[in-house]
Amino acid sequence: MRAVMAPLDPPSTTPTTRRSPWAAYRPAVWTFAVLSVALWSLDPAWGGARSAWTLATLVLLGNLADLSAVRIQRGMRVSATHFAAPFAVIATGVLGGLVAAAACLLGRLLFNRRDWNTFDMAVNVCATSVAGTAWVLASAVTGDSVVPAVVTVVAFALVRSGINLGWANEARSRGVAIPPVTMPIGRLMLAAALLFTPAIALFRLDRAHSVAAVTLLVLPFVATQFLIRAFGRERELNEELEAANLSITESLVNALDARDPYSAGHSVAVAVYSRDLAAEIGLPAADVQRTYLAGLLHDIGKIAVPDAILRKPAALTDEEFEEIRLHPAVGEEILQPSRHLQDVLPGVRHHHERIDGKGYPDRLRDAEIPLQARIIAVADAYNAMTSQRPYRDAMHPELAQRILVQNQGMQHDPFLVSAFRRLLAARDHDYAVAQGPEFATSARLRELMHEVELAHGDRHAA
Repeated sequence: MRAVMAPLDPPSTTPTTRRSPWAAYRPAVWTFAVLSVALWSLDPAWGGARSAWTLATLVLLGNLADLSAVRIQRGMRVSATHFAAPFAVIATGVLGGLVAAAACLLGRLLFNRRDWNTFDMAVNVCATSVAGTAWVLASAVTGDSVVPAVVTVVAFALVRSGINLGWANEARSRGVAIPPVTMPIGRLMLAAALLFTPAIALFRLDRAHSVAAVTLLVLPFVATQFLIRAFGRERELNEELEAANLSITESLVNALDARDPYSAGHSVAVAVYSRDLAAEIGLPAADVQRTYLAGLLHDIGKIAVPDAILRKPAALTDEEFEEIRLHPAVGEEILQPSRHLQDVLPGVRHHHERIDGKGYPDRLRDAEIPLQARIIAVADAYNAMTSQRPYRDAMHPELAQRILVQNQGMQHDPFLVSAFRRLLAARDHDYAVAQGPEFATSARLRELMHEVELAHGDRHAA
C-alpha cells in the first residue's frame, strides 16, 4: 500500500471558525453530574448515625490521601482519594457516595489550590452515580455484599476511566499534552481497588463500632498509597536507567564518530533531526524517543568498516562501496542481542532503503520501509549534505533542501520531506547546520577531532 503523502508546502495557518467536536464535552459531563445529584437526592435510603460517621471517615481519608498524593511526573499526581466515592456507596448508600465524590477533593481546594480542578469533581460524581446504580441492581440480584461491592468498584473505575479518556481527547483538541503514563496508572488503581473491595464489604457486615471496623476503612487507603509510592519509585528508577543507557549509547556513538574527523558528530545530529521530525509529524512521545535512539545508532555497523575505507579522502571503488553497504545489516546484528534495543532495529537496518525500491539492504519500497527508517533517511541525507567532507565543501541548507525535494518520491518520502522543511523553516540557521546547544555533543566532538588533526599534522611537519 502506498503511503499517503502530504503537500510539499506547509498547510495554511489561516484561522478557522470550525467548532471542535469536543467543545460540548465538559458541559455534557457537568449536566449529567448535576442531574445525578438531583435524582439521587430523592432517594430516602440512609443508614443513620453510623452512616454519618462512616461517610465522615471516608471523606477524611480521601482528603488525606489526596494531600499526600505521589507526583508521578509533571502534571500528574496519583492517590487513593477517589476510592472514597465507591466505598461510600457500599458502606452508606448512593447519596453518601455522591457526597464523598465531591467532598474528598475539598482538601485540595484549601491546601493545594495549584492542583484544584472542579471538573475532576464532576467526573467523580458521574462515575459514582453509575456505580450507585450498579450497586442497587447487583444488591437486588445477589442479596449479599461482596459481589455487588466488586461490581460497584469496577463500574466506578470503568466509567471514570471512560470519562477521563474523553477528557484527554478534549484536552488534545486544545493542544494540551496528556502524560503517557495515564493508562498504567489506571490499571494500577483498578487492581488496587479490587484488591481491597472485600474489606469494605466486610465493614458493611460489621454492625459493631469496633477498632477492627475502622481498620477495614483505613486499610485500602494506606495500602494503596504504599503501592502508588512503590510505582512512582520504580518509574523514577526506570527513568534513571534509561537516562544512563542513553548516556552510554551517546558515548559509544561518539567514539564511533571519532574514527572519522569529517563525520564527527554526524550520529548526534541525525538523532536530533530525526527526533524533531518525528515530533513534527505528531508521533507519540515514546516513538519520538525511540526514533532519537535509532538515529544515534543508525551507523553503528560502520564499526566493522576498515579505517582505510571509512576515512578515504577520495571516491570509493565499487568493492569499497559494497563493503560500506553492509553496515545497516551489521548494525542490526550488533544490536540484536539487546532486548532493550529491539524497537530501534528497523531504523538501523532500513535507513538506506529508498521509496523507489533501489535502496539497500532489502530493496524495500514505499510503505514497506518502516516509518522510523524513512525519518532517519531524510535526516541522514540532509546532515550529510550540510556537513564538510574531504571531497567537497558543506552545502548551503537551502541547496540541501532543494536536493531533498528533487529526490522525494524516489529516494525520500515526500510527506517527511515536506515536514522536515517546515521544521527547518521554524528554526534558526544554527539549527540548520547542526550547531547550538541541541548539538553540543557533536559540536564539541568536531572541535576535539580538529585539534587532533592539527596536532597530527604538526608532528608530521616536525
